[in-house]
Amino acid sequence: MNFKLINNHILLTLETNLGDKVCVFDTGSPLTFFFDNVSEYSIDGKAYSVRQNPMAAMLAQFKPKIEEMIGVAIDGFIGTDSIANSSIVINFPNKELHITSDTLQLENSIGMRDIHGLPIFEISINGIVLRAAFDSGAMYSFVSSHIVDKLGLKPLNQTIMDFNPMFGAFEISLFNGEIKVGETNLGLQTIAIGSGYDQSLQMLGIDAFIGIDTLKNSEVGISFIERCIEVK
Repeated sequence: MNFKLINNHILLTLETNLGDKVCVFDTGSPLTFFFDNVSEYSIDGKAYSVRQNPMAAMLAQFKPKIEEMIGVAIDGFIGTDSIANSSIVINFPNKELHITSDTLQLENSIGMRDIHGLPIFEISINGIVLRAAFDSGAMYSFVSSHIVDKLGLKPLNQTIMDFNPMFGAFEISLFNGEIKVGETNLGLQTIAIGSGYDQSLQMLGIDAFIGIDTLKNSEVGISFIERCIEVK
């Protein structure tokens, strides 16, 4: 199915039992949720039921702030419960997303594990290997502020605001560094540093997140069946 890429967020228009809804596709969210009482939805022709999400009420409080950050009105978030035991291909240049129950047989994939559906794998930044997660709800890639010097990141002398429902609004500083995933060199990419990111990374025991800005010119294949990921 086709998607829109707005302010580094993947937006899907989905059929639901309450009509069409616009949702963010977010691999950083383990559960799908809607801001209203949607109970059924479909993605790429496959039907799903909405599971109870204990965080939905809290997230609903931040709906205006989330919409301000994205720049458009949204109706919910599609989490990784929609792709469990499946494979997914996200073609950013063509703005296409496909979910399948088949294996992908990726030629240059690397091994992957997951934490509540969040894909975890190895990347390198400026030649240093890190444990990273792919969060399609993150606008930029980010790393722990504690390893900026180790990675030799170059400051862009630019700051912007970001928002996380768990940590609120916080300022982030932008750097750049060369990112590589498997055999694919993504070149110099914008990398963000911020206090809210540090807390997320520490909770998960990883070093970095790969966000949409880094991948917006790539195709990403993720197989929860074969436990692997490929970026090309």
